[in-house]
Amino acid sequence: MATVGRDIQSVELSAQELWHDGPPYELFSEMRRKCPIHWTESLEEFPEEAGFWSVTTADDVYAVTRDFRTYSSELGGVLVALGESRSSCRERCSSGWTLPSTTA
Repeated sequence: MATVGRDIQSVELSAQELWHDGPPYELFSEMRRKCPIHWTESLEEFPEEAGFWSVTTADDVYAVTRDFRTYSSELGGVLVALGESRSSCRERCSSGWTLPSTTA
């Protein structure tokens, strides 16, 4: 889904319409260029839950995954809020790193 006319910093990444046709790769690309560390204020399905951070560049993901003291999800996380099992989380995360064949 295109974000034309939207302020990329105010995009609610959990909005279902963004995911209707699969992961919003164009949006992630725009986020990497304009807003590499992005805060999503809320979750449509769980309005009582806090928002979440999205880290979108390879260098930042590398730094975050190696500094668990600073970037901890100890107080909760999106996948925990969605009630997914650890194996389901691993599956979803690993599939999220796979680019569609049309962009590889």
